[in-house]
Amino acid sequence: MLRRWSPLLRITFGLVGLTATLLMFAQFIGLVPDEAQAILDSRRKFAETLAVQLSAEGDNLSIDTVQAVLTSIVDRNEDVRSTALRDASGKLVASAGDHERYWEAPPSGRSTDTHVQVPIFSNELRWGTVEVSYTPIPSSVSLLPTSNPLLQLLLFISVTGALGYFLMLRRSLKSLDPSSVIPERVRAALDALAEGVVILDEGEQIVLANTSFSQRLEVPAKVLMGRKFSELNWRSTQSGGLETQLPWQKAMTEKVQQIGQPLLLRTSSGEMLSFMVNGTPILDADGKLRGALVTFDDVTLLEQRHNELQRTMGKLKHSQDEIERQNTELRFLASRDTLTGCLNRRAFFAGFEELLVSVEKTGQVLCCAMLDIDHFKSVNDRFGHATGDKVIAYVAQTLQAGLRDGDLLGRYGGEEFVVVMPGLGIDEAAVVMERLRCSIEQGSAARFTSTMSITISGGFAAQSEVNADSAELLSRADTALYTAKQSGRNRIIRWQANQTMAKKAKHRETTQSGTTEPEAEVQELRKRILELESRAKGENADSGLDALTGLPNSTLFQDRLTQDIARARRNTTIVGLLHVEIDLFQRVKDTLGPAAGDHLIRAAAERISGLLRRSDTVALLGDGTRPATVSRLSGAEFAVVLSDLEKPESVTWIIQRIFESVSAPLKVDEHEIYMTCVIGASVFPHDDSGNDALLRHASAACQHAKQLAGSNRYAFYAPEMTAQSYHQLQMENDLRQAIGRGEFVLHYQPKVDMLTGRATGVEALLRWQHPERGLVDPRSFVPIAEQTGLINVIGDWVLRKACRQAKLWQRIGLESLRVAVNLSPVQLLSDDIVDKVESTLETTGLEARFLEIEITESAFMEDIARAAQTLQKLRSLGVHISLDDFGTGYSSLSYLKRLPVDSLKIDRSFISDIAVNREDTAMVSAIIAMAQRLGIRVVAEGVETREQLHNLRQLGCDEAQGYLISRPLTGPDAVELFRSGTTWRHLFDEERPSERPAAAIGGAARPSSKVVYMAQSRAQQVE
Repeated sequence: MLRRWSPLLRITFGLVGLTATLLMFAQFIGLVPDEAQAILDSRRKFAETLAVQLSAEGDNLSIDTVQAVLTSIVDRNEDVRSTALRDASGKLVASAGDHERYWEAPPSGRSTDTHVQVPIFSNELRWGTVEVSYTPIPSSVSLLPTSNPLLQLLLFISVTGALGYFLMLRRSLKSLDPSSVIPERVRAALDALAEGVVILDEGEQIVLANTSFSQRLEVPAKVLMGRKFSELNWRSTQSGGLETQLPWQKAMTEKVQQIGQPLLLRTSSGEMLSFMVNGTPILDADGKLRGALVTFDDVTLLEQRHNELQRTMGKLKHSQDEIERQNTELRFLASRDTLTGCLNRRAFFAGFEELLVSVEKTGQVLCCAMLDIDHFKSVNDRFGHATGDKVIAYVAQTLQAGLRDGDLLGRYGGEEFVVVMPGLGIDEAAVVMERLRCSIEQGSAARFTSTMSITISGGFAAQSEVNADSAELLSRADTALYTAKQSGRNRIIRWQANQTMAKKAKHRETTQSGTTEPEAEVQELRKRILELESRAKGENADSGLDALTGLPNSTLFQDRLTQDIARARRNTTIVGLLHVEIDLFQRVKDTLGPAAGDHLIRAAAERISGLLRRSDTVALLGDGTRPATVSRLSGAEFAVVLSDLEKPESVTWIIQRIFESVSAPLKVDEHEIYMTCVIGASVFPHDDSGNDALLRHASAACQHAKQLAGSNRYAFYAPEMTAQSYHQLQMENDLRQAIGRGEFVLHYQPKVDMLTGRATGVEALLRWQHPERGLVDPRSFVPIAEQTGLINVIGDWVLRKACRQAKLWQRIGLESLRVAVNLSPVQLLSDDIVDKVESTLETTGLEARFLEIEITESAFMEDIARAAQTLQKLRSLGVHISLDDFGTGYSSLSYLKRLPVDSLKIDRSFISDIAVNREDTAMVSAIIAMAQRLGIRVVAEGVETREQLHNLRQLGCDEAQGYLISRPLTGPDAVELFRSGTTWRHLFDEERPSERPAAAIGGAARPSSKVVYMAQSRAQQVE
């Protein structure tokens, strides 16, 4: 910020300071008389004369004579209170006046202005001491607040001299105005220019600044006159730090014009301006430098528009990515069967033709198979069409799991499937098809009831040397399938030529048995129409959405689950899958009718999907790159995919939120219904790595949860995760009670200045004194508090408690300590955090400069612009801002210049090996150099050894914190340690430290080792 002092005031105070310095120097060399010192010297000489007299008497000296002399001295001198003669053993020989009352032995053995003692010698042996007690030296009466003559003189000269110098210089500077060298017509012409113009003399002092430049800086041109231009805090556009060589300096040094150098300058209102600067040297006729002409083109608006364009381009790129994702989904939906996720007939035949062309070019073989579910009509008749759909989906999933990535699988119609296997001969294809048949038969027992046996029949054919087309291959595979059905089902038959003749003969028998050929054709056409209608419905069904709820259908759900699992593998994240079943659905449907049941299902779908919007779950679902996917499985069952989770524990909090949302009362046909639900959860990669396995595990966990007592039950597939989940809920309940019971405490860990060894402040550390578990590690309960929202209440308590403690320290004389409080990401991004901090400061009476807010990189990664704005508001209150755990995030360096940071703390992971690891040393050195370039203090945390401390000091680190300095202390222990005046200066000595007590602050008495040991031992007990 530009300083507002005019050159006149700066010169005035400079002259006053010079005068005061001369007076102090005169005092130092003895030119200023000291009345008190003169009186003290006179008193000492008087006492010495008395001692010489008594020494001269020697052995002839009698007690009566001494008593008479001492009494005479007291009676004749008004400023002498008492006198006495004391022998070498300290016994009082003679005294006059009330000597026992007035005499106080000087603590250092040296005479003072009121107590003078002089030794008496006889034959070079000291045999006694003369003691004289004087009245205090009277202080002179003065209107000034000090009795020291030198300070009185300095105050008088400073006040009167400042007024006199100011009046004299104001008249003198009128004739020395640097702007007067510029003609008025030239000045008017420069003021008319739109660009900023500044003229400098050879010392970089401003001679003229036109109106355009002064208006952009929001500073009057008269205030700029005489200022050194390089002192205006110019900054580099690249690093944001102070610019080392400015263009006009280079122009005057090299006497060469400098063009187009970008610079930044912050105005008094806080706005950051961007300039393109040109510097031209001003030379006289002899080529001697006389100054420089500097012009400024304001490109702030241009850069803002450029930044807006960049943001727009980013949004456009995001929109393009989203369009591409949606196009991928549409292409997927357009090519997939709705129920099974297999290729529909159109996509299958397109892929089939491409494979045929490919194998013809490469000379490979290819097999085609037709598969049909045995006795599927009886499944629909006995168990219903919903179960039939599950059977079809199960067969499709099993086939997909058993085929290769390059194989084609399509739903041919109804319960029929078609498979194309490129690169497989007839014998290899036979092995694959038999394995698929066995997998479907064996797996159905675990998936469905024991009364339902799922088998398939199939036929397959290989591409012959004649290179048969797709229709011919499908016809041969269909013929083989027909043979498999006729021969008992649940088998796989390869195509042979005699099978075609047998099928034709069977067709003739059917025709002759009573069904005429036209009727057979009509039945075949009707079957074809139904097949085409089913195909059209499958290919154009609401873009993959469930008709009742509008949620993604099974096909789209399976696709998104596949994508989420693949992304989780790449990013090493977690995917949670919930199987949610509404309890009251069947009862409501049976009691109030199907319409009421549909209303219940729609309401449940809306509540679950509305709860899991990205904006509501940003704190629980990692970085929020993909919202949760909710799909209706069947009836009153839903599946929820939670992607991009960092920890499995997040699933527990989402389950609780689903319970709370679903349990709200629902109005159905004038009836108020309270829904409950059962949830089963499985987690990738803990439970399994495939879609089908995760669904089965979540369904199994849901079945297990139904057996539990109570409403709103849930269970994880892994029992240990269920136990951990209940432990988290218990921890949440304990946290809520801990707030009311006052179980939280604060400990304080000192931070020490590297140069002075004195404490600069403390960091407030939260601890939970649990009545059963004891002292709970913050890493165990802070994440739970953040995810449940309790962190706001706890954080408010920490802020109030720390500010009150800091204010208490100030009241007992510890005024230089600043207390640091950590803000979680949830607190920093809350809308009222600035108001809370301001209100707390007002309530506790603590000045803002004694409060430091610490944040980590995760606190601003979610929304850097919002975080920067919040921190700027806090800083405007006067609060210090500190960036904690610096160096552990990949973006800390790039964001540092965008955040209003006063200090940064190097993470302890870099400090632990700094004495032996060159990479850590180089990293710490770079961080310190960069921070100092930006005017930011550096604090090293986790310092535990002398070697670490010495290395950090050599690298220029400003402050240190760690167990070497002190463990975290309770409030009373911290007060005891600081009031004892403890300093850590001895830790910075190069030699190994001896077992000695720490030196005292300000020369006070050293604290005993017992005090320091007691404080550290209590801290160890706390830890």
